[in-house]
Amino acid sequence: MMVKFSEEIYMRALRKLMVGMMLFGVWAVMAAPVTQSVEDLLIKKLPRLEGHVTSFLPAEVPGWYEIYTDDRQLLYVDEKINFIFSGDIISVNGLRNLSQARLEQLGSVPLTTLPLNLAMKEVRGNGSRRLVVFSDPDCPYCRKLEHELQAITNVTIYTFLYPLTSLHPEADKIAQDIACSANPLQSWQQYMLHDQKPKTMTCQNHLNEIQALGNKYQVTGTPTLIYGNGRLIPGVPPADVLDKNLTQFNS
Repeated sequence: MMVKFSEEIYMRALRKLMVGMMLFGVWAVMAAPVTQSVEDLLIKKLPRLEGHVTSFLPAEVPGWYEIYTDDRQLLYVDEKINFIFSGDIISVNGLRNLSQARLEQLGSVPLTTLPLNLAMKEVRGNGSRRLVVFSDPDCPYCRKLEHELQAITNVTIYTFLYPLTSLHPEADKIAQDIACSANPLQSWQQYMLHDQKPKTMTCQNHLNEIQALGNKYQVTGTPTLIYGNGRLIPGVPPADVLDKNLTQFNS
């Protein structure tokens, strides 16, 4: 009897599992068209968003959807597109910022997708931690970052020359002079740390490719840092925070 009872329980549980899997499959098939129809309604009501939505998915709040745009904004709308919300959603359980977590996930840039061969590479110490920087030679914050980086070791730094000519009209020329010098990394450091301008040079370089790369990942300001795990954070952290981030965001 004990064996028969156990078999009955097993078969009952198995049937429930199979039904659950079938229902999940039906839900998954149905969810995609529903999400698409809501996104279509969004574009119909807010046509200026057309071509700017890079991700549209159900949000963690039931009945709402998250919109991730090409300028790294995270917005929320209801299913009828009657309301749009901009701000942080905080989970009461643990007071976790769900919006911030999603922004970090959606905005990450895997280093394997970057053409690191186009960057100036510097290895310090064992080079175990990795950091990618989009930097403008005439950006004062980029200069400050270079000074903060002097205190950091055991890191491999990939610096993309990324002049923002709309802010710094002469930056493109300086970037070209650095890129065309015999030792671009050395020229970069001499200019950023010691204000020694490179000699005027011309050559075939990759500045246009790097500009296209920055545009692809919506790099609109400098410096923009990408850590080893793909986390993208603009700005200039102090050396101690930078060192902590390099360890925390390296894997």
